[in-house]
Amino acid sequence: MKQKARIKSKSNNIEEYAIEVYDYLIYNKKNTSSTSLISEFFLPGTITVSNKFNNLHEKDDKENFKIWIVTLVKDFYNSLLDTETIAYDYYDSDELGNLIVEILTYKITEYNSSVIDIASIQQTTDIINRIVKIVLFSDQFFPIHINKDFNELGKNVCFHMLNTMDSLPLKDQIRFSVISGTVGYDVKNSYKSCIPSKLTTDNIIKFFDNGKKISNSTIEDLMLKKLNDNFVIDHINDFLHDVSQPNTKLVFFTDDYIESIFDMKIILNLLEFNSTLEITLVPRNGQYANDFSYFDAIDILEMHSFNKLKEQLNGRFNVFKNGPKGSGISPLEFSDELIALLLGCTLILFKGARVFEMVQGINKKSYFTFNVIHEQSANLTGISTSNAPSVFVKQNANNPLFKIDTDGTVSSTVDILENAKNY
Repeated sequence: MKQKARIKSKSNNIEEYAIEVYDYLIYNKKNTSSTSLISEFFLPGTITVSNKFNNLHEKDDKENFKIWIVTLVKDFYNSLLDTETIAYDYYDSDELGNLIVEILTYKITEYNSSVIDIASIQQTTDIINRIVKIVLFSDQFFPIHINKDFNELGKNVCFHMLNTMDSLPLKDQIRFSVISGTVGYDVKNSYKSCIPSKLTTDNIIKFFDNGKKISNSTIEDLMLKKLNDNFVIDHINDFLHDVSQPNTKLVFFTDDYIESIFDMKIILNLLEFNSTLEITLVPRNGQYANDFSYFDAIDILEMHSFNKLKEQLNGRFNVFKNGPKGSGISPLEFSDELIALLLGCTLILFKGARVFEMVQGINKKSYFTFNVIHEQSANLTGISTSNAPSVFVKQNANNPLFKIDTDGTVSSTVDILENAKNY
């Protein structure tokens, strides 16, 4: 259904928009209950936008910053037009892009800083999308689902492979799910759903070949072949040991839609693996890109293949409704209910490369799993993107796996990542 953009004077209140976004970004700096989970100096990411462009008064840096932001704005705004999320082109895309630049760089008197002074590089896309929604719909969390076609395609692929995955040993089921994060990468980064996008690597499992959909059987064969590759960092045995302990409470953060369907089958098998284990699934609170949402989880539970898991709902298995509002996961934005859930759990499983970059040093034993596809992941881990290798790594409480110096230099804090650099 088309949603009309707000019609109002284009003398927009830049200060009002900037404050609204800024206040949400620092929500948990005002929440005293969160301080035992994250430090007051916690940055959800590797470097702030202003530090990346640390000489914005210099002409070249300022122009590069503007080009970057306007390009991201155009991508999102054009996706709203292409998918008919909005009924008509109310703003010229360059005009909207320039407005977003003003909002991001506006110095708020109360804080003596701007949004880009506290926002990390990893948060940028989410923040830009929020500001566009504020300008168009007066709501930074206005519900938009522009990846519905991709998710439907993914669901069809997943259900074709569920029985195959379920027949594997539990460790291989977990590896299978992680690997599935590479499926459909040729289209899932394209806002115009299921339109092939340009990639710098061919080491992913594609949905399309020369515009023609690849068969589900072929995708399954490619998945099983990739299962033969070793994870470059593999702490799955440690994870299985931890979840086998009596009365363990696991909080499981989802990532992309496809792998999350496999994850729900794994959750059922983990509950059978340990009869005292409790698992809370934390999907996104709303539709963001192709990330798994609360409503997606409820929809999947209605499928016949998940009847047994549905029977556990509100018992040893729960789906958390007030999860993160965005593709990235920033503990500084977690709801009070989510902070309470994490403080009361035994351990956490986080999925996704960007989440690995954004949740370092959280004061709870955690596991991170992702595929090294992007340059940022390669820089942080020292692992080449060649063959899109997979990672399943443990982080002990309050012990970040890497740190970023003020000059942007990355240094590992654990031997396993140092050793991985030789991969």
